[in-house]
Amino acid sequence: MNHLPINVVNKRTYKGKFGHYIGGPSVLGNPYTSKDYGGGIRVASVSEAIRLYEIWLREQIKLGNRAVINELNDIYYKSEEEGCVDLVCWCWPRPCHGNVIAKVITEFANKQGQ
Repeated sequence: MNHLPINVVNKRTYKGKFGHYIGGPSVLGNPYTSKDYGGGIRVASVSEAIRLYEIWLREQIKLGNRAVINELNDIYYKSEEEGCVDLVCWCWPRPCHGNVIAKVITEFANKQGQ
């Protein structure tokens, strides 16, 4: 199994140079939220927001959403070219949809390597 060097890091403390912003309102931002403030589709918990995000992301890929696919490709190629890429979001170290993004990109890379 291929493990790409993709990390999820916190926007407040990030000092690296290979960051790719995935928080709201970016193309890969999570449209679901468990927070009482801000935008997004309100759900009951963080785990539900992340679970729904994975469904949403996979659906966007199936539908051929070019903006989403281009962002995922950009992260994939950055990880290969630069040796790593950091997904920058406000959530981490709490559970984050960035882990879903890393998982989906790694699955893609594994299919390419077969």
